[in-house]
Amino acid sequence: MGCSTPDPRPQTLYTLCLMPEPPAIRLAPVTLKELLAELHAPRLLRVPILALRPSRIGIGAIALLLIALIDQIPAIFDAPAPLAALIARVGTELSAMREALGSLDLPRAAASARALLIDAPADTFTLAPFASLVLFPLMLVVWAIGAGAISRSAACEFAQRVHISWPQSLAFSLSHALSLAMALILPVAFVLALVLLIAAGAWLLLSLPFLNVLGAILFPLLLLLGFIAVLTLLGLAVGHWMLAPAVACEATDAIDAIQRVYHYVLHRLIHLLTHIAILAILAAILLTIASIVLGAMDDLVAGAIARLAPDSAEALLTQDPETLTGPDATAARIIATWRAVPALLLSALAVSFAHCAGSVLYLLIRDINDHQAVEEIWMPTMIEGTQAPLNPE
Repeated sequence: MGCSTPDPRPQTLYTLCLMPEPPAIRLAPVTLKELLAELHAPRLLRVPILALRPSRIGIGAIALLLIALIDQIPAIFDAPAPLAALIARVGTELSAMREALGSLDLPRAAASARALLIDAPADTFTLAPFASLVLFPLMLVVWAIGAGAISRSAACEFAQRVHISWPQSLAFSLSHALSLAMALILPVAFVLALVLLIAAGAWLLLSLPFLNVLGAILFPLLLLLGFIAVLTLLGLAVGHWMLAPAVACEATDAIDAIQRVYHYVLHRLIHLLTHIAILAILAAILLTIASIVLGAMDDLVAGAIARLAPDSAEALLTQDPETLTGPDATAARIIATWRAVPALLLSALAVSFAHCAGSVLYLLIRDINDHQAVEEIWMPTMIEGTQAPLNPE
């Protein structure tokens, strides 16, 4: 009857012919050949071109300006700016980590990583608790809207070769602002909830006599919560570039975007890290060239004024505006503002590159993991969160 030869174990005709034993599923390891085949290196080279679009740089610049203005609100009440303090602390810890890694001092590098992930946010909250609770979520919403607009614009151009205007991309981002913001907030909120749960468990079970014995027995549960929190942070560190693009490409909600990104991080970590390393090299090259060009522009103007213009004109560039009086002080402040624009543009270019890279990375990793074509992104003629047509015939 076409059945395979039975093995020595007693088996019935039903089990042999109608319910054959399924083949064993084996997970194939990621080989170097497979990794190189799925690297998409030529497609990654499009990221700098996408990032250089003036509309995306402009959206990044506006987002940065709004965030800076929000951060200066506490200065009205002579209070410290929370974001500025956090950035300064993060810069210090990153420098310490770089030095530790350069000298192969792993314990010191681990201490810097701990300070970066735990101590820096905690110290910022201690320094300005009210401002941190109120202003950081507001900054995150502004950042999410800017990220969504840049990601949507870059995804349409990369996947569909469709150029949408900045009002269209911004309108899309504003209509999905809640999903974009929650996609960034929920993983952080989850980690904070775990930290508070660990603290509450320690306060309840380890601070009272006799009850602390039970707490000591249950201490592995606190370690498990800490392990989950660390894994969540590591996944966020690797995959946060793709959270806004997931919403922008799929027009989906925050939960679905987070699930997609963490699934890719868990299942395609080597591919992700390889692509991120290539993108980091491209970012360094692009930003270095842009910095040289913008710096040369400023040096050329300053040099021409110093050599050919009167000393009074040079003083407007070289002297502190606070040391000048009258129209000279006003002119010096205006010139200083204009000279800060190249630095803003360089930062905006970095923002544009980060979100364009995240969009391309999301589409390529989705292709590798789900075998879903890069060209398949949500368009206005489809049902949100799906690729199904809005009005099927």
